This record gives sequence, structure tokens and C-alpha cells, in this order.
Amino acid sequence: MGELILCRGTLAAVPYFLESIAVNIYSLEELAWCMDQHAELTGIDIYKESFAGWVKEELGLADEGQTLFDLLAGKKDMAEFTDTVLKMVSYLDEEQRRRVLARIKAYEDKSLFEQEILKADRFLMSGKYKSSIRAYEPLTEHVPENRREEVLLGRVWHNMGTAYARLFMFARAGECYEKAYAKNEEQESAEAALLSRACLEEDFKKEPQDKKFLEQWQKIQETKKNGDVRGYEALLFGMMEQWKQEYRKAAEDR
Repeated sequence: MGELILCRGTLAAVPYFLESIAVNIYSLEELAWCMDQHAELTGIDIYKESFAGWVKEELGLADEGQTLFDLLAGKKDMAEFTDTVLKMVSYLDEEQRRRVLARIKAYEDKSLFEQEILKADRFLMSGKYKSSIRAYEPLTEHVPENRREEVLLGRVWHNMGTAYARLFMFARAGECYEKAYAKNEEQESAEAALLSRACLEEDFKKEPQDKKFLEQWQKIQETKKNGDVRGYEALLFGMMEQWKQEYRKAAEDR
């Protein structure tokens, strides 16, 4: 994890796996450190019976583990559950603990759609790209009720595009990034869409599938290298605006 943690409490023979950040922990001190760094994601990982069982059986903390089981049975919220866990170990000071709990409460105040996005993001962050795609796919069917949700939907498409890109599936990645830009109109999605297309065309250098695109892409890259920011943005967003209109027209025709 990049930092030495002094553990004064019990060390487990069998670790507990924090799926969201792909880390095995052997003590509550290690968990507290992880929660200080990744509160919401780690909170999702431990807010379950498997963690309560690990505390009870692997750490040998029977009373504490049972307390966690009782909280889950009583359907106590994640913030109260997390607070109980952090109080079992004195690794974090009061200010750090309040900060972690504030982030947990902020997560619980999010809409169900936002919470599901964060859960899907866990797989992407831990390199489980196929799992992240499976988690993002049902979210793409969400019907936005306002501009904020439309931007969030763009984030879903963007992150799914990233998962496909990490799997070298550039055609699918490009499609996702284009849909992301149609929703969020963010430069990051626009650049990612063009880069995916460029990577795809690299596989057909001998016989490019879209010579017009390659010419446009090369012009955009040259403009960026020459430091012409306005020219670069004009070309970039001009192409993406065309794709956005094509995407919206296709959606209307369905």
C-alpha cells in the first residue's frame, strides 16, 4: 500500500479482501488506513456479513463481530456501521474519523443511480474491466430526469469506454466515448473518442478504413502540437458535434 502501518492489534491468518481497491488487509489498523484514503469504496466492501464474520472468526473479536452482525440485522446505515468499526481501533484520530464518516454519509445521501455508478467504478479501479462493463451496462438504460443526471449518464458511458479501451476493444470504446460526449459534452470524452478511433485505424495502416478520419485526426494532432489551442478545440469539437448530431438522429430513429 506504499506506507508502513504499525499494527498493535490482532493479525488475521486469512486476510479480508477489499474488492474495490484490490487490497488484502490483515488487521483493523490496515482497514482504518484504507478507509482514510478510500472511504466510500471501502465502506461498500465492509458493509456486509462476510466482514463481520471475518472480524469475529479471523481476528478473534467475538463480541465486536457480533455487534457488527447485530447492526446489519437491525439495518443500521453504513455510517453507523463504519463508525462502530473505526472505534474498535485507535489508528485514526478524531478529525480523520469525522472526515471518513462525512464521506460515508455523503455517499448514502446520493441517489440510487449515483450509488450504483460508484459500485461499478470499483471494478474499473481494480482492473476488473469485464465486471465493470457488466455493471455499467444496465445503468446506460437510465432515463435522466435533469441535466445533472444526463451528465452522470455521460460518465457511465465514458467509464465503460475506458473499460473497453483497457481490453483493447477500441471500436466499442469509441462508441461509448461518443455517446458519453453526446451526454456530457466534455473535452475528455471527445478526445478519448478520437483517440479510440485513431487506435482502431492503427490496425489498418495498410488499408485505412476511414481515410477522411485519419486526415482529420492528423490535422487535429498537428494543430495541438503547434500550440494553437483555439484551433485545436475548434477542430476537436467540430468533429464531435457532427458525431453528436449523428448519434441523436440515430436515437430518434429507433
